[in-house]
Amino acid sequence: MKNPSTRLIALATLCTLSSAAMAGDGSGLITKLTAYGSVVVFSVADHATKAPCSPDGAFVIDASTADGKTMYATLLTAVSTDKPVFIYSSNSYPSWWANSESPHSVTITP
Repeated sequence: MKNPSTRLIALATLCTLSSAAMAGDGSGLITKLTAYGSVVVFSVADHATKAPCSPDGAFVIDASTADGKTMYATLLTAVSTDKPVFIYSSNSYPSWWANSESPHSVTITP
């Protein structure tokens, strides 16, 4: 696969497969939390099953949506209370942010 567009198509295909094996669930303390306007990118300590579209294990949420605001508030609470989280992957990646996957839910672990 020397052609860059062929690689991109292959990666996009891998990232859009809806197989449970492709899901990139994660857990543990939040190791990175960055906000770029309404885009929130974060990582957790244990992300052993990274999705192919997220080689670094990054998750991304759109904090301009109601769901995104709720998840961002949960992430901020976890960071401020030093509590671990469990991230259940939506098994998809956002078309508006590369190399990351979208979480389905964020849970603070007691």
